[in-house]
Amino acid sequence: MSVLKEFEYCVPDSQKLADLYGIQINLEQAVRFSDLHIEIDPTAPGLSTDEIMRREHTRHALCRAAFISYGRCFGSGARKAVDASLIERLPSELQRRHAQVGDLRNKWVAHSVNHFDDVRVRIQAVVEDNGNQRITGVSMAANLVGGFFQAWMIAYRELFVAVLECVKADVTIESNRLSEKVKAMPETSLAKLRRVDNEPLTRKSWDPHQSRGRFKVN
Repeated sequence: MSVLKEFEYCVPDSQKLADLYGIQINLEQAVRFSDLHIEIDPTAPGLSTDEIMRREHTRHALCRAAFISYGRCFGSGARKAVDASLIERLPSELQRRHAQVGDLRNKWVAHSVNHFDDVRVRIQAVVEDNGNQRITGVSMAANLVGGFFQAWMIAYRELFVAVLECVKADVTIESNRLSEKVKAMPETSLAKLRRVDNEPLTRKSWDPHQSRGRFKVN
């Protein structure tokens, strides 16, 4: 009976495949968050006020989570971002939505920059019966966007799926390239690698400040 063996192969030449697979996972998350957002209906008949608010807050969280997961594929960090040429392969409308999601992620979800978070201070004054005006203090007013309509999320989901399909194609190409290369690896080189069959991945650090490094030569 044949036995499956696995060997750790985290080297510079396999870094691209690891990056692409990590991006694929984030895009799949963005699609799933969008699906859950679209499935939730806060306008269904017979809902209590508390249930309506619970569904709205859940949709808001899913909307932001989808943008964060998608945005991670294009940011700088330990992982190489999606190449700009991939977005250029998309139809012009999806390219426009991609730019929108970038602004939403950077200027609304991650940072309070645009008019989606509008907070103002006002002076309150009382006009007395005799016509005199008396200032009583200040008040605050806020108009905050929590999330988007179902139709908007359906449109953004279309973008996420299109990019995901492109990335999956790139994963297949890179996986095939690397597979052909390692098939020609000498037994002596394979023997030097660490066996990891049926070994779960272990986290190297729980310190959120510590950066993850790139693959190095063994």
